[in-house]
Amino acid sequence: MSGCSANALKPAAPTILMVEDEPVLLETIAECLRDWGYTVLKAPNATEAIARLATDSRVDVVFTDIRMPGRMDGFGLARWVRERYPGIRILLTSGYEGHSPPEDAYLADAPLLRKPYELGLLRDRVADLMTLRSAEC
Repeated sequence: MSGCSANALKPAAPTILMVEDEPVLLETIAECLRDWGYTVLKAPNATEAIARLATDSRVDVVFTDIRMPGRMDGFGLARWVRERYPGIRILLTSGYEGHSPPEDAYLADAPLLRKPYELGLLRDRVADLMTLRSAEC
């Protein structure tokens, strides 16, 4: 195998784009996701998440808070992602009791994880989404 290293044969880690406006939560959960073997891209709002998606095609899952500052909330971001990148899985989170699971066609299969959530539940939801993504490819 000329020119091939062992690293070249290793599959890339699945990538999660985490969108969260609370810096401490963003850093803490991103660290957990990395510890579980995922590559993590971070954005504090929908505008920056869209910019990341425009420059990085390796995103498998967008994990987004619903309530965020700016003109677009997490539901809007999720719909935007689904319209342009239908293969990317969506995981929503919210600590606000008024948010219920989305019912529109774009987000029918997007689970909603209520804050505060247990890390084991987050790990399971992300693993489920990765399994669904793998089955579609």
